Amino acid sequence: MPTTSPPTDKYGRPLEGLRVSVNNECNYKCVFCHMEGVAYSQGIMSPRHYVLVAKAFKELGGKEVKVTGGEPLLRQDLDKIILAFTDFGLKTSLTTNGHLLEKWASRLASTGLDHINVSIHALDEGLFREITGGGDLNRVVRGIEAALKEGIPVKINYVALRKNLSQFPRVLRFAEELGLGINVIQVMPIFHQAGNGRPTIRMDLAKWRMLDTAIDSIETYLRTRARDHYIKKPHSRKVYITKNGVNVTLIRGYNNPLACYNCTRIRITPDAKVKTCLYAEEHSADLMPFLEKQDISGVKRTIVRALLSRKPRFPPSLQKVLHTKDRGISPT
Repeated sequence: MPTTSPPTDKYGRPLEGLRVSVNNECNYKCVFCHMEGVAYSQGIMSPRHYVLVAKAFKELGGKEVKVTGGEPLLRQDLDKIILAFTDFGLKTSLTTNGHLLEKWASRLASTGLDHINVSIHALDEGLFREITGGGDLNRVVRGIEAALKEGIPVKINYVALRKNLSQFPRVLRFAEELGLGINVIQVMPIFHQAGNGRPTIRMDLAKWRMLDTAIDSIETYLRTRARDHYIKKPHSRKVYITKNGVNVTLIRGYNNPLACYNCTRIRITPDAKVKTCLYAEEHSADLMPFLEKQDISGVKRTIVRALLSRKPRFPPSLQKVLHTKDRGISPT
């Protein structure tokens, strides 16, 4: 299959990654959910649509795909969607809350997934239920164990909040016991709000400040327990390697000009809209007319046109305006 060097936006950032939201529905109600910046979707893409997207992305020089939702495991055809990308040799991973993972593990093992990210924000059952709006921690842990048994690598997504910061040492020990990587994720200030009779998306800084805690204290904790660290490209994320060999990645996605200027991905909504950034209020383009006609040239042209409209959302001048001091509680 012909491939080329990936196209770049006006700031010289190549298109290398695709974040694909396959549905809006979720069986959890996490207090920090940003719904991938998608407030409303009409229709939903089918596996044949994803095959064309994968082919177009591969021919444009794309490398990696992240499949997410909503909760993607609610889609009964999820394995076909993942195969649409892995069949083209794209490095593909899945993000899930893990509630249905035990049931799905064997089917996912046959798709060629690179790894699965499973959300665990606390190992106290009551706090886990509170954060996730009723989630079942034991069921999620069983799902992780089932995936590992099937040979699928697993990483933990841990969103750092004021209320769960003291849980991090337990989450780290759990990861070390099972040999899992961890993403420590700064909470993002986008939330759904009602408006004009249908959901709309807006940035709610007041709610974000109630939840947010700087992850500097977690980094301090890691420094005393790490044997090494490095910077992970392309988003310039710091990764600490613990003495037990677990990689812990710090993801500061909000108000981070360095990460923003090095971002190399775009997003596709469940109804085939292209979003150039989580914080883009509107989509940049609609792929569905070309997907319905199986017009791969049209798909590629539309993706490139959307790419050229990208701009950094957090230039350095915004730092003073949006800076929030460390309100963290040191893990113990």
